[in-house]
Amino acid sequence: KWRNFCESFKEEIEDYNMGTLLRLDCEGDYTPENTTFSVRTQFLAIEIARNKEGYNSCVLRKKQQHEAEKQQNKEVLPETTTQDS
Repeated sequence: KWRNFCESFKEEIEDYNMGTLLRLDCEGDYTPENTTFSVRTQFLAIEIARNKEGYNSCVLRKKQQHEAEKQQNKEVLPETTTQDS
C-alpha cells in the first residue's frame, strides 16, 4: 500500500524514500519501544494526519506547560546580585 503512495511523491518530496524514525505513540518520547523506521513520505503523511486530527496537540500543551513552569520559577526565585569585593 505505502509503496505506490510514496512513489507518487517522487518528484515533489526531496529524499522521499530515505529512512527516518517515527514515534508509534505521538505522546511518547523517541525510545526504542516507541520508535519504528519509516520512509520520509510515510513519516510526513502520518505526521500531517496527526496534526489535522489534533493528536499532536499534546506536544504543544506540554511545551506551553513547560514554558509556564519556567516563567513561574523565574518569578519565585529572587534575583541575585554579585558585588565586587
